[in-house]
Amino acid sequence: MNGYPQITNWQAIPDSSFAAYEIVVVAVPKTPYVRFDLNDYSVPHEYVQRKLTVMADSEWVRIMDGLKEVAKHKRCFEKKRQIESTEHVANLVAEKKKAKKGSGMSLLFSTAPSAKSMFNMAAERGYPIGSLTSKLLSLLDLYGAVEIEEAIKEVVNSGACHCSDVTQVLERRRRQKGLLSPIGVQLPDDKRLRDFVVLPHSLASYDNLSGESN
Repeated sequence: MNGYPQITNWQAIPDSSFAAYEIVVVAVPKTPYVRFDLNDYSVPHEYVQRKLTVMADSEWVRIMDGLKEVAKHKRCFEKKRQIESTEHVANLVAEKKKAKKGSGMSLLFSTAPSAKSMFNMAAERGYPIGSLTSKLLSLLDLYGAVEIEEAIKEVVNSGACHCSDVTQVLERRRRQKGLLSPIGVQLPDDKRLRDFVVLPHSLASYDNLSGESN
């Protein structure tokens, strides 16, 4: 005996160490991505403009809403990269299409109230609403709100709800009035044109010009 106490019970060191996470609270902007370590990681679109928590280790970036994991990405150690989930992107595209269709229907209902009846009939008969919306919006651009409302009203009263019937009525009314066929204007996909707003102004200035010339 060397005078030291004898150790009889040895405890093995655990094979796995405790996970070490870097935890950061982040604010999701209007786009469904969170910024972490100079990279952008996608999240489901319903989490925009909310606060989430990023839990990152050396391998994974987990994005949490409380105790719920809403996204998980392989960690990227490069900078200024955009890391996306195909599911997040697909759902975002579908949501944008849905919103676009909804705004198109709202425009039709406000400019041509009879369109509501047409859409109800089309839904009852199982017709594709998205296609009907797109075609009616095109006709609205070509013929204007007054003409498309009269045409839709006539078609609905006849018990039909096809866009082709609306087109026939519009063309018949055009010929009766002796007007030329409308031509659609194709504008380039330029944000400056999409967001351009023309503000109406008073026509009194033209009256003043007319008075000065007399």
